[in-house]
Amino acid sequence: MKRKILLIILILWTAFVFYNSIKTAADSIKDSSLIVDTVKKVIEYTYDDQVPEAIEYYIDNNFQTTLRNFAHGFEFFVLYILVYLNIRYLNMCGLKLLLNGLYVCLFVAIIDENIQIFVKGRGFQVSDLITDLFGSLIALGIVYIISKYIKKDYGVCRME
Repeated sequence: MKRKILLIILILWTAFVFYNSIKTAADSIKDSSLIVDTVKKVIEYTYDDQVPEAIEYYIDNNFQTTLRNFAHGFEFFVLYILVYLNIRYLNMCGLKLLLNGLYVCLFVAIIDENIQIFVKGRGFQVSDLITDLFGSLIALGIVYIISKYIKKDYGVCRME
């Protein structure tokens, strides 16, 4: 039962990643602008409407890009963990298990970027692939540390 639930969550998360890919550039910017505006209001409130110029400049000019990169990385961070949790039941151990999770994430990232070729205002961007891969690598590192040093079950093939 646990395996089926994990698989359903993985499928839903992958669908979420692809759903974000089919949004037009305008819709995607609109979504991230909502978050940027909220953060800006929180900062203005925190600084009592006297936000330092450097912070205001960053929010107005660079924060949306940072946010979008973080979102890309986070999507694939979560994806890697979900892939790992699913493929650990396939009788794989150690490095093979960790790398196969990474390969699946890279495959999804390539499909994700190819989908964007056909969406208005979007396109295939190698920088997004790198960000996606970076998010997956961070998750791989965390999974490795937890498995190796905390749980001591890194080499176990089947975890029921």
